[in-house]
Amino acid sequence: MNEHATTTETITITKGSAELLHIYIPYNPAYIERIRRIKGRRWESKPKVWIIPYTTSAIQEFMNQFDPVDVQIAPELRVESEELQPWKTSKGSNVWSKESLQKALTLRGYSRKTIKAYSCTPSSYRYPVYSSQKADEIT
Repeated sequence: MNEHATTTETITITKGSAELLHIYIPYNPAYIERIRRIKGRRWESKPKVWIIPYTTSAIQEFMNQFDPVDVQIAPELRVESEELQPWKTSKGSNVWSKESLQKALTLRGYSRKTIKAYSCTPSSYRYPVYSSQKADEIT
């Protein structure tokens, strides 16, 4: 069984390479129809994975097609991808747990002191939620 295979309806995104993202999707006709709407996507039958370009437009299309609640993002992508961070956290999901953040930073090669600094910082400082108000209305 594939390490990303799952019995639930969870979709998993991992980094395939610098230019590609791997999307592991459990068989669901609705999911297949949605992934096929993404430009540049392709199916690899051997590893049973959808591959999309690691571009802003492809990520945006993916985000428009799927609900963040159904998607699990690999820790290294949560740190690296500026497009995926606000999408996943905007729905109130607590995917930025201390353990997963530490693992992602370790995978990226950050020092022990840097990992400690990020882990001890409240999440509201790491990932600020910006108001929908204009700057002159706030000040």
